[in-house]
Amino acid sequence: LRMSETNTSPSKNMDFFAMFRWFGKMMGDRAFASYSLNAAFTMGVFFSFISGAPHVTQKLMGRDATEFGLWFMIVAAGYVVGNLTSAKIADRVGARRMVLIGSSLGLTAIATMAGGLKFGGWEPLAMFLPGGFTALAAGLALPSAQVKAIGRFPEVAGTASALIGFLVLMGGAVMSQIVGMIQNATPYPMVAAMGGLSFLALAVLVLRPADDGAA
Repeated sequence: LRMSETNTSPSKNMDFFAMFRWFGKMMGDRAFASYSLNAAFTMGVFFSFISGAPHVTQKLMGRDATEFGLWFMIVAAGYVVGNLTSAKIADRVGARRMVLIGSSLGLTAIATMAGGLKFGGWEPLAMFLPGGFTALAAGLALPSAQVKAIGRFPEVAGTASALIGFLVLMGGAVMSQIVGMIQNATPYPMVAAMGGLSFLALAVLVLRPADDGAA
């Protein structure tokens, strides 16, 4: 199967150094920075949970790996449902509203997780059910955040996509390491990392100027 080039107006001046100049220009754009950082923080939340949940489930709750895997299906299903829902309603709701809804839902779910673990005991349901809604929130927010960021620079969409992809994956990688380093004999370091990043994901949206385009 052969496919033709989809970029009908390729830049003839794009080289290695020009790419990094574009990276600087993109991060200097308040709207791009806002949406790309929102996506990076959101992925950081997701990977904080992925990194911390096995330790909490097996070491602190005394459950085996099989039970962890079964509980984790809630999280995987949440992310799938979030993505499918985003694909269905993003055009009607608007990309910015989708990011706000997803980010707000994520912060609410993490607050619920913290309350459940604190006052309801260290039980898998108290962690994985809110974790599923956190994943659903990420599925709602991430696609629209990426669309809004890349849409700021349609003339170099591939370069914009590469930068936001790097930021998103780096956010996940960094938080995986941090959560692994700070976890202790309680689930709260994981929850604190998730909550802090979720708050930042919502907070950076205020950087968006009023003229960033469609809702």
